[in-house]
Amino acid sequence: MTFEKEYYENSAFWKDGMLEDSSNMERFEKTFRIIPKHVSTLVDVGCGNGVFLNSLISKNVFKRLVGVDRSSIALSFVQTEKCQSDISSLPFHDNTFDCVTCLEVLEHIPFALYPKSISELARLSSKYIVVSVPFNEDLSEAFNKCPYCSSCFNKELHLRSYSEEDVNLLFKDIGFKCVKMEKLGYSKHYFGHFRFRRMFYPEQFLKWNSPICPVCGYTEEMVEKSAIPVGLKKHLFLKNIILPILTSLPKLLWPRVSKPYWILALYEKEELC
Repeated sequence: MTFEKEYYENSAFWKDGMLEDSSNMERFEKTFRIIPKHVSTLVDVGCGNGVFLNSLISKNVFKRLVGVDRSSIALSFVQTEKCQSDISSLPFHDNTFDCVTCLEVLEHIPFALYPKSISELARLSSKYIVVSVPFNEDLSEAFNKCPYCSSCFNKELHLRSYSEEDVNLLFKDIGFKCVKMEKLGYSKHYFGHFRFRRMFYPEQFLKWNSPICPVCGYTEEMVEKSAIPVGLKKHLFLKNIILPILTSLPKLLWPRVSKPYWILALYEKEELC
């Protein structure tokens, strides 16, 4: 857990401008819109650098906004009331807030802490919970391989994937009903491109692209590369020069599909439904 915590204390994740691209800003705006109008107190659990919370300040519709995160570096960017804490043990009384938001957090929670974390979100809310997670994510698509201990892990430290049914039933057994759901972050993808890359470029899925290995703590940014064996030069030329040229032509006719990246959901306490 020590190395995993160090991962989230890396300042590169939280500097100004992070998560402020057009897709994320659209996600934040739609998240604000899904929050019922009469909500006056809100806590954002796993708020990160507060981009979403800070955007709510100018709305002037909340009496109290609180950000909670485990990372002290992330919290330094939060412009509202804030608290450093873990999602599995939140320092607030039951039903403290009208609404609890938890955006792009649940996919990071270790399995042993997951049930308690879900129940903590429900415990704090007197009315509503808003959650967003990546939708139907293939975790292996962003796999990393540590050059030191050879551990493979998702570079974003995502530990689970969510279907529409998973999201719908997230709080079913602890008193909250899903009353609204929306998919966000649509983008175009070449049909079957992931399988193509898997077949011809498997090394793309095991690149080192992480500030720290959560297993062994390896932190070097670059790995010294040995000289390319002579026998491999022809193979690499075909793979890195000729193959991209050949595959660029079919892309002109290759069918594309539109897929969402996130799924956003609003839950209401069942006694209020």
